[in-house]
Amino acid sequence: MKKSFMAKKIKKACKAVGCRVEFGPKHGASGRIFFPDIKKGVYFVNCCFDVNPYGASLIARNKGLTRIFLKKHKIKMPQGAYFSQNMDKYLHFTKDELYNIICEYADKLGYPVVLKGADIHRGECVYYAHNKQELLTYAHIVWKKTEHLVIEKFMPYKCYRILAFDGDVIACYGKEPFSVTGDGKSSIKTLVALAKKNLKKLDIVTDFAKIDEKLNEFIKNSEYKWEDVLPNKFKLNMIDVGNISMGGSVTDYTNCVNQDLKNYCKNLMDITHLRLVGIDMLAEDISAFPKKSYLIEINSSPSLESFSKCGRIQSDKIDTLVKKLITIMKTNV
Repeated sequence: MKKSFMAKKIKKACKAVGCRVEFGPKHGASGRIFFPDIKKGVYFVNCCFDVNPYGASLIARNKGLTRIFLKKHKIKMPQGAYFSQNMDKYLHFTKDELYNIICEYADKLGYPVVLKGADIHRGECVYYAHNKQELLTYAHIVWKKTEHLVIEKFMPYKCYRILAFDGDVIACYGKEPFSVTGDGKSSIKTLVALAKKNLKKLDIVTDFAKIDEKLNEFIKNSEYKWEDVLPNKFKLNMIDVGNISMGGSVTDYTNCVNQDLKNYCKNLMDITHLRLVGIDMLAEDISAFPKKSYLIEINSSPSLESFSKCGRIQSDKIDTLVKKLITIMKTNV
């Protein structure tokens, strides 16, 4: 059985720390780390470790709740709002009435807007609406999967993920959406097939079914057809989100992190009570933070795989982080 990325990293770290790991199912993506000298253990599921408080982690897993709490601390986020029939203010509204409220709110924001399933992750439930008809269509899709919806004003900036632990920034990388680049002779269909083939070679957890769904949606709603030939060096972004699981790519920007950004990340960790976080931001220029920068999400179990796959230096940083996590979990058990 092929072990997951985290299974390999944890096994290597446990050997270095002097403990053992008992893997669960799903290719070793879950398990128990046991410390023989103190006869105690801790658990993990993928990148979810016993370092973050449970309640704080649950809040972070809901983009709507995160938005509400961080707004109280004047954290700059794209203008937006959280909608759910589970919220007190909407408890007695019907779904049709809530649709009307959402449409009115989107009109005030101005199109395009971004719709997100507040408690769904990996970019699976993110849609860009350019008019009321698209808004209603995508809201219906989101509400089939979750009762929690966030609507935000679209911000035309690049997306970055900042990985931090105990107030220290470990990594910063830019996330680029799935795209193809023309060569003047190959069809979009051929270019997409080649891009997907290259993704499989990277051995990163990727949801190809969702990628196909998003690609078909793009072709359906754009001026392009599968058989179209793109001009040489013309880049076509085909999926709105830059999540790695949706075929996105990453670029290391760790060296661009300045002290202002480090202080900002530490402040966020203090506010959220999270020790290990993935902070997603939109920024015009990440090195010029905080100018034109907006928080979009905080992850309490951030993926470590994407950054690690950038190269040997990045992989070594993740090895060091995992060893540190295991050592700290031992002292806290």
